[in-house]
Amino acid sequence: MSTRHHVYLLCAQWCGVCRTFEMPFNEAIQRLSFVQAQWVDIEDFPEWEDKVDIESFPTLHVETTDGRVVFSGSIEPDAEQLVRLITRL
Repeated sequence: MSTRHHVYLLCAQWCGVCRTFEMPFNEAIQRLSFVQAQWVDIEDFPEWEDKVDIESFPTLHVETTDGRVVFSGSIEPDAEQLVRLITRL
């Protein structure tokens, strides 16, 4: 299956919840062959703070391959919930 979505998980290294969720996130994304995913530490990529309204961490931002935003918001750090959400987009 070809890529349909670009998935960005916006986090911060200082966030304990984010650090704990990084491995489950990476494992969950491996099951979704139709996405390209990137873990984004907003301290390393501060331009994301201008692009996305970050209320809390982790924040999930999903775009179609043509750049249309299909989801952007805070999520619970739950790998199964993440898979269900992305699969339904």
